[in-house]
Amino acid sequence: MKEDDRVGVLVGWSSQTFGPNLILDIQNYERSTWHSGEEPDVTRIFMTRNQAALLANHLFEISGTSPPRRPQGQFGRLFG
Repeated sequence: MKEDDRVGVLVGWSSQTFGPNLILDIQNYERSTWHSGEEPDVTRIFMTRNQAALLANHLFEISGTSPPRRPQGQFGRLFG
């Protein structure tokens, strides 16, 4: 990382569907503003569902966790 790189901290996110695609809103504070009391910056990212899945898989991989398992069938929905 270079000294003049923009560095921030993730403080929130939301998403919405946009036809067959997605819009991901990422809220962050940059190093220079996170103690200033200002509202976080919002970056809006338009992506395909495939890009979203690849990003999700990458984040699971680098965090060392697994995607949540969906309960299977009626029994699984009741007790999963």
